[in-house]
Amino acid sequence: LLGIAVYSADDYWYSTFMDGGLGEYLHLMRVHYEEMNGRMLVHAAAQLILHCGSWLFALAGTALTLAIPWASLRAARLPAARREACLLIFGAGLLLMPGGMLSRGFLWTSAFCNYVLPTAMVCAMLPLLQRLSERGGSLPLAAGTALFSLLCGATTEQSGFVALCLALYFCLASLARDRRALPALLVSAAACLAGLLSIFLSPATQLRLAQETGASSAASLLDAVRRGLAAQAELLIGGRTSAALLAALFLATGLALSRSGGSRRPLLLCSVPAAAALAMALCAGAARQALYAAALISLIPAAAALLRSRRSVCALLMLCAAASLCVMLPTNTAGERVFLPFYLYSLSAAALLGAELLASLRPLAASAALALAALAAIVLRLPLFAGCWDNYQ
Repeated sequence: LLGIAVYSADDYWYSTFMDGGLGEYLHLMRVHYEEMNGRMLVHAAAQLILHCGSWLFALAGTALTLAIPWASLRAARLPAARREACLLIFGAGLLLMPGGMLSRGFLWTSAFCNYVLPTAMVCAMLPLLQRLSERGGSLPLAAGTALFSLLCGATTEQSGFVALCLALYFCLASLARDRRALPALLVSAAACLAGLLSIFLSPATQLRLAQETGASSAASLLDAVRRGLAAQAELLIGGRTSAALLAALFLATGLALSRSGGSRRPLLLCSVPAAAALAMALCAGAARQALYAAALISLIPAAAALLRSRRSVCALLMLCAAASLCVMLPTNTAGERVFLPFYLYSLSAAALLGAELLASLRPLAASAALALAALAAIVLRLPLFAGCWDNYQ
């Protein structure tokens, strides 16, 4: 699919950045930083991919997409028997992604570099911070993590904030557990903040922020948040798979907690936000927005429960998913692309929990369920594959 993606919008301009040599490239980058936005890192990746052609998009895009579940598996340290199931669930969920998100986000080179690339980088940051918090004083590890944190912060405003929240979580966790790693973790958090500030130092980013939020006062900011909530609720229902994924994530959380605790209470509690996510399609207006807000807020206590049950990676992925949407609430930027990080973080967490639950089934039943899910996903996507091929031709 990535190999037959077509150019859209910004791609035509970005594909010319490297045509005129180093001097022209630096000039265009300066113009972009001053007049478009400060996302230099992700746009440099897009410019390189577009300059080289669709073959590089196919290779780099596939590697970056696989990096999301790979980093999650590495951080979660799942037994080898569960890894295949986790990857298959993630792959099936990827194919079942809402059509608009898949065609106007995942398969659009510029959007891929603005949303999937930063998500892969934040997921790769997770095992690095985890190792740093456990080993503490290793200078090469601390320096490498700080450099990577700087790059994660400098991706996009959305993912930069998510990466900063992730780094701050590990700083707080270090205060509670082992303070030897705290200085190195604080340096990583500061590096992440510096990368994020590099985006906001762009005059174009500052102008876009003022235009998109219209936050001249607390009242106008609150009004912008309400509009953002309404727009995101409509998008979640527009791509019904996103609402189904959110419901499945809550149910998987409840099942995992019930199995480990020996009580049905977590499953019953998690069924409430799962039902809210599914019921959104039956409501409209303020009721839909209230259900969406309830489901979004419910990710936080669900993640806290997973943290207490020592499923910290699933919990952090859920918090990243919630943060990726909350950051965008005050802006008028609402589209399928904005939901890409949320979908990928949620899918990765659901795949980890799903692999754990499938381990309780007989191997033959688990393999059959996964094979049917993958086959159904491919069959449902056949019209999209045909459409992409026609566009490519």
